[in-house]
Amino acid sequence: MSWGMGMDSNWSRVTVVQSPFANCPTTTMGQLQAWVSDLNLRDPLVAASLLILSLSITATIWKSYDSLSSFPGPRLAAWSRIYSVWIVLTGREHEWLLQAHDKYGPLVRWQPNLLLINDPTMLPKIYHLRANKTRHYNHSPSDVKGMVEESDWQKHRAKRHRIDSAFSPKAIFDNEELVDVFVTKWIDALSAQFATNGNIFDFSDWGNFLALDVVTKTFFGQEMGFIEHGDKNSILADTRANGPTIHALARLPRLKMFLLRSFGRFLVPTAGDGSGLGNVLLLRDQLYQERLNTKDKDLRIGYFLIICTTMRSAMKSSKKILGASDTTGHGIRCLIRNLLQHPPCLARLRREIDDTVRRNGGIDQIRFAHINSQMPYLSACIRESLRHDPPIVSFLPRWVDGPDGVELCGRFVPPGVEVACSPYVLSRNRDLYGPDVHSFRPERYSEASEEWVAKAARYDFVFGYGPRHCIGQRLSHFLTCKAIVQLFHHFDVDLIDPGSGKAFLNWNYSGLRLRLSRRANDGAI
Repeated sequence: MSWGMGMDSNWSRVTVVQSPFANCPTTTMGQLQAWVSDLNLRDPLVAASLLILSLSITATIWKSYDSLSSFPGPRLAAWSRIYSVWIVLTGREHEWLLQAHDKYGPLVRWQPNLLLINDPTMLPKIYHLRANKTRHYNHSPSDVKGMVEESDWQKHRAKRHRIDSAFSPKAIFDNEELVDVFVTKWIDALSAQFATNGNIFDFSDWGNFLALDVVTKTFFGQEMGFIEHGDKNSILADTRANGPTIHALARLPRLKMFLLRSFGRFLVPTAGDGSGLGNVLLLRDQLYQERLNTKDKDLRIGYFLIICTTMRSAMKSSKKILGASDTTGHGIRCLIRNLLQHPPCLARLRREIDDTVRRNGGIDQIRFAHINSQMPYLSACIRESLRHDPPIVSFLPRWVDGPDGVELCGRFVPPGVEVACSPYVLSRNRDLYGPDVHSFRPERYSEASEEWVAKAARYDFVFGYGPRHCIGQRLSHFLTCKAIVQLFHHFDVDLIDPGSGKAFLNWNYSGLRLRLSRRANDGAI
């Protein structure tokens, strides 16, 4: 018999402890010891066998405690977040997500604690009123969270309520004359720089230029001169250069918060630091101080500054300006590209524009009300282009809160799990949009039944869903309508190169090369 000895806490007596192998037959123990002693760990075959055995045992133990082990997905995704980091850095994450759903079905495990869903009817269950965001969104090194970053649904609702009026239909329509001024300036710049000499140029950022000047004038009270000078302050360039790092770290929230808390003051732009975002912050601060120093608080220096009562609230909302411009710029860019790649669609849209202009006495008489009521094909083109090329393509996670979990696609998902959908994936859901989801076809909306159009609108995820849908959606649609009507009324547009881009959360797109020429009599018939 084997024995062991140990001391009690007072070191006063010896305690006899029986070995766990005491009852094993002597022959069995001897054979085991002999087998172990005979192993040659330097033998590659032996070492590999032991490694495989160890990994198998570890996997078996892990699986027994893994509540998501029964959900399909890439094996590496179940073990580490590094898999999703690698995928997003390829710039083609949206394509990987779609391929994963094609292979594994509507529920895919994409991270150890995250499930992706490809079923539009599940949107109300995932993005409901009380759904809290995960740490995926927090990019602030301080406790100051913008509306987009705010994870708590109640705090988000309060923050959104404070700025809702600035994005209301009334506020947007009241600014129509201001928008028309900038659209005219935009058309004049395109004409002077490119149409008069027939130069081929990269149009990729021109939608952003229009949107940035409109939103900075509307919300700060002063435009930043993008239409006139382009991206001279590198605002767009800096934002895009930082995209891969920001969205890779979003998938590693603990590392992200460690870096932000430790080095955030060196990483985050500040007003006047010379960076692109620093220039935006400097303009914001100057105009905010102007408002504080102005006795007449009703002075029109921008909706955004009027509703900001403190510098803290101004700081939290600055990212919305860039976000709104990027979404709108992408929408204009992709709609123009899609129309030019489908000449019959462009011809039909141009007829609708010309008829509306003639009916209302000229292009200068066209208001948004005319566009909204008399141009149904333009509306269909915009909706189809956003479906075909949504500005946000990555997944947007929420927590499964509460003690009871949730049922998604017929499967129980326990509490504490992250669940998410991708606008790109849902926009290609064949159950909703049919088998030709990869085709650009505005007739999908213009010739569909009212019942289907209402259903498609109910499950539209392009601008988010529920109480957190994009607050700038109306402004984006307003600007896109105005820009497209004016562009195709004044110019004939030739597509030289459709361009290309990579996507992280949204798109880094370049190379959309066009040639413009003035239409005879500016399209008048």
